[in-house]
Amino acid sequence: MTTLERARRYLGSLPRAIAGSGGHDATFAAALALVKGFGLPERIALEELCAWNTTHCDPPWSVAELRHKIRSAAQSDKPAGYLLAYGDGAAPRSTCLSDEQITKKAEQRKSWPSFHPLSDTTLAEIAKLRHLSVEAVAIANSAGLLAGAVIDGHKCFVIRESDFAQARRLDGGSLRVADDEAKTKTLWGSAGHFIGRSLLGGQGQTGPAGPILLVEGCIGLLEGIAAALTVDADAAGWTVLAAVGASSRFDAGWLDRFRGRRVRILTDPDPAGLKACAQWTASLRGAGCTVDAFKLPPPHHDLGDLLRDVAAHRVIITDLFTL
Repeated sequence: MTTLERARRYLGSLPRAIAGSGGHDATFAAALALVKGFGLPERIALEELCAWNTTHCDPPWSVAELRHKIRSAAQSDKPAGYLLAYGDGAAPRSTCLSDEQITKKAEQRKSWPSFHPLSDTTLAEIAKLRHLSVEAVAIANSAGLLAGAVIDGHKCFVIRESDFAQARRLDGGSLRVADDEAKTKTLWGSAGHFIGRSLLGGQGQTGPAGPILLVEGCIGLLEGIAAALTVDADAAGWTVLAAVGASSRFDAGWLDRFRGRRVRILTDPDPAGLKACAQWTASLRGAGCTVDAFKLPPPHHDLGDLLRDVAAHRVIITDLFTL
């Protein structure tokens, strides 16, 4: 399949652009996919966008308006070729495991240590270690997202959900990972791409109607909850969801729970994080979400930087939760 054919297939999977219902954003996303996502020349991209315009836009845009969107897309800071990684050009989707892989991971999870509930004292230790409020840690614990365990002979707290678990030492030390050491250890046999689903509501439910902050990394889930509490964003209906890594992808069926929601993405400002942001944006927009990305001002790398001195960074955190 040629790049042009893949681009056409991708456009065909995008939602309609309807005036008054995010039509501008939807059309610009299509222009961005053509020019930056698939790297098409502006002339060809305009021809393809004009064809898409007749079938997906209500009302259709003028050629001059579409030309302006193409030029604006070409000037954006999106990484070139961010959609070329998809072999068939379909809208980004999750990486599904084979039956054999699912069985193998289930066998690996049998080696997991036993988990135990965390005491209030331990929750306070976690909050101090990670510069979080005790309330934020307690919320995650109440949602079943935290547990205790002894791993490699060390007392740890585990961020977990369903078939995924990632451990950190309570004293802040390192754990053995393969032939190296690291601050985090994802337990063997872990499956899943996102954590915090229980905060969105039960399976088959749409969850809260408010906006979603999508962050990168398991500890980012706790940091996102803590940040929301500092500016009362939880009162405005914000929910936090975390990708377990930059390679996380949405399950097609689960995307239905996001349909029509507002999602703000905050990822690490490295190449992997930026690529992940582009891919998640495309997937979520394909599910009818309104999506944008938030960049932390330098030299801040993640929410943890801000939470170490909330008073000094309250304006940034407030902006993060302001639409």
